[in-house]
Amino acid sequence: LPVLPTPFHTIKFGRGCPYHCSYCSVGAQYASTKVRLIDPDYFMEELHVLQRADGGRIGSLMIHDDILLFPKWLGDWNEKLKQQFGHVPYWCQMRADFIVKHPDLVQHMAEAGMCWVSVGYETGHARTLESIMNKELKVIGIDDPVEINIRASEVLTSLGINSFGNFMFGNPTETNEEMDATVRIIQRIRPQHHGFSTYCDFPGTPMSQMIDTAGLRAEDWYARSHYPWQYRIKGVDYDHVGNCIARASQTPRVYLNPGQRGLWRTAG
Repeated sequence: LPVLPTPFHTIKFGRGCPYHCSYCSVGAQYASTKVRLIDPDYFMEELHVLQRADGGRIGSLMIHDDILLFPKWLGDWNEKLKQQFGHVPYWCQMRADFIVKHPDLVQHMAEAGMCWVSVGYETGHARTLESIMNKELKVIGIDDPVEINIRASEVLTSLGINSFGNFMFGNPTETNEEMDATVRIIQRIRPQHHGFSTYCDFPGTPMSQMIDTAGLRAEDWYARSHYPWQYRIKGVDYDHVGNCIARASQTPRVYLNPGQRGLWRTAG
C-alpha cells in the first residue's frame, strides 16, 4: 500500500465472522465453525521470521482477517508487538460498534502501530443498516446505528487513526433520500479514504434471495458485476447513485499523523 512503509506484509491471524450481514456470505461460509485465532506467541514467531528475511526490519503490516472481535486477544497481541518490535505501522478492519465499545483498546492498538482502520459504515440511513443490511450494530445506550457509525469515526479521529470508509449505494428498495443521507454522513465523518461501491449481490446471500423473492432483479441483468453503470435491480435510480458518488467524492480528506514517509505515526 502506498501509505505504508516497506517492507510491507499482508498477514492473517484469524478466520471467520459470527455476524450475518445480508449482503455478505462470510458468515454462511463459516457457519459450521467458530471464529478461529492462532496463538499470539506463534504469531510473534512468524513476524520474527519476516524480520530476519527482510534484513532485520518490519516495515508495516496489513491484517486481512475477516474482522477483529476479541478484546483480550487483541490486547495481548498488541502488547507483545510493542514489547518485541517497538512500533509497527499496520492496517486492519473493525466494526463500528466494536470501536465504540472499546476505545481504550483502540488507543492501545494505535500505540502499537495501528494507523489505518477499514470500517464498513455502509450507509447513512438506519432503515438500510438495520432492515436491509442487517448490520447488527449494537451499543448499550445508543439506539440509532447511524449514531454508532458517527461515534466510531469520532473515536478514530480523536486517536489520530485514519479511516478507510466503505459505503454502498443502490441497495434494494433504497430511496434517493436514503442515498442522500449516506452522502451527508460521508461529509460529516470525512474518512481519509473513500471506498464507494454500487450494490452487487453475491449468490446465496440473504439479500440476493430477497431480490429474487420480491422480483426485483432486472430482466436484462445478465452478470454479477461491480460496474456502477450496470442496471441490476428494479426501483433503484442509478443516475442518482452516480450523482451521490460524485458528490461524496468531493468530500475533503485530511490525513492524520503524517509521518516521515507517509500517513503513519513514527516510532517514538
